[in-house]
Amino acid sequence: MTDTTLTQAAPALLEALQQALRELPPGQPVMHQHACLCARCAGYRAVRLATGFPEAVPLALPSLHSNGTGALTLVVDLTSAAEKVGEAVLAVMQTAPHLRDYYTQPPAVYEVARRRHRDRVDALAHVKAGLEQLALAIHKIR
Repeated sequence: MTDTTLTQAAPALLEALQQALRELPPGQPVMHQHACLCARCAGYRAVRLATGFPEAVPLALPSLHSNGTGALTLVVDLTSAAEKVGEAVLAVMQTAPHLRDYYTQPPAVYEVARRRHRDRVDALAHVKAGLEQLALAIHKIR
């Protein structure tokens, strides 16, 4: 999918996501609840919609009990990890490829480098969002 295709498809994809979330049982925590429009999420949504599978996937939450790790510890650790991944996102964003470093090569090489850089940033952003969603879900059930 190109960025233009994603931009045109975004309203329909977002509406499909919202509809799937409305159909979940009340209180069911989910991942991919954010309205991310990156290529990975858009591709994920397109496949899920085309195959008829529900958009939202239940989170795998830990059982909170007296013999396990405390909810507060889990939330603090997950939040701390999310913050550190956020710092990594910023650090990776600063390493974006510059055309001046690729001008002696065919233009396609620079485009590939840009795409791969965007994929790396998106991957880290997804890790951060997943950690935040898990921390929030644990916080709500404690």
